[in-house]
Amino acid sequence: MRRIGLVILTISILLVPLVTEAQQAGKIWRIGILSGASPASPGGLTPLLQGLREAGLVEGRNAVFEIRYTEGRTELFPAFAAELVTLHPDIVVAIGTPAIAAAKQATSTIPIVMAAASDPVGARLVASLAHPGGNVTGLSLLAPELSAKRLDLLTQAVSPLVRVAVLWNLDNEGMALRFRETQAASRVLGVSIHSVGVRTPADFDGAFAAITREHPHGLLVMADTVTIGQRKHSWVSWLHRRSAYPSPTRSRHGTTIRLASFRSHTQSQSSFSPSFRANASRSSTT
Repeated sequence: MRRIGLVILTISILLVPLVTEAQQAGKIWRIGILSGASPASPGGLTPLLQGLREAGLVEGRNAVFEIRYTEGRTELFPAFAAELVTLHPDIVVAIGTPAIAAAKQATSTIPIVMAAASDPVGARLVASLAHPGGNVTGLSLLAPELSAKRLDLLTQAVSPLVRVAVLWNLDNEGMALRFRETQAASRVLGVSIHSVGVRTPADFDGAFAAITREHPHGLLVMADTVTIGQRKHSWVSWLHRRSAYPSPTRSRHGTTIRLASFRSHTQSQSSFSPSFRANASRSSTT
């Protein structure tokens, strides 16, 4: 909800000062929204649209919302972004790194408000957070910097933790940045990382088969619309099946899969464990 509020604030800064003038002149604002979710996603865009209504942008009165959902199919973003641009929106809200990249590729003149960007600087979406430049503004999740912390927390929650599978979307540059940070942290923590990449919902069966063959001690899921969009139909149910073995602590393959859930980015910003700090210090002096 905090991220939605910041997106609404950004749009308000760009548009709402002109709403009164627009109402008097009869202008209808056209707002494009590019999302990797689906219309049936829990919550979905409802908080964003509600917030815009409260800010004075009401569909059917002074605003038209052109929404394009890719439903977890990252490859659709470029075509949908290009389609939105042909509609000449006053602003485009792009949710997630692939959506932002596609919108930026499609237009250099229409203002783009980015939401849920893992690392917009690292993904080359903006020049810097202080001075983004170009036509892109919005907020960053600072997610790559927290990837090391998530792995560190998993080592504290699960013992022993030797092998960790990482499920992530190969077509999301933001997730690639997170994965590289996780790899760097794994070397400090002495943990072996097994990359399990997916691109579409059709890839999940093969991904889970690969995870099963590796028998990892833990699973990290890098959340975006591809991986989270499949949580009820794929990896959560898969984890449930894996836990249904005779022993509560060990499966017949000798491993129990455990899932560490980190509900918010801000909750993960506590200090690193002593072992992580010690190993990192040794690494920096060798």
